Amino acid sequence: MNRDTVQTKNESGGLYRDIRVSVRGLNGFIFVCLLLLLLATVVLTLQGGYTVSFYTNGGTPVDSVRLRYGDDIPFPPVPERTGYRFGGWYIDPDLTMRWNFAEDHVKQETVLYAAWIPEQK
Repeated sequence: MNRDTVQTKNESGGLYRDIRVSVRGLNGFIFVCLLLLLLATVVLTLQGGYTVSFYTNGGTPVDSVRLRYGDDIPFPPVPERTGYRFGGWYIDPDLTMRWNFAEDHVKQETVLYAAWIPEQK
């Protein structure tokens, strides 16, 4: 057997008993597969991404943004609502988990919810 050939041993016979694959051919196949995987990852990263939507709970609308995995969300314009002061953006509709623009990153489709504090008269 040539030192550049890999041969399987299967004592029971079967479909793959006499397969011979050159190491150079196997390395080429693996290289092409890795190259295709890298290309697919780049294409999906550039064209893909996640939508971040802003639900203003009665305030003025804020446009959604499309970002890639791991990106920071740029701080959106502060919405306005008559009789209320803006209280920040939250990740849940119950307004219990505040979104931290300095530390939190996009990992999936995201909706941020506006909190409002009634103005004192």
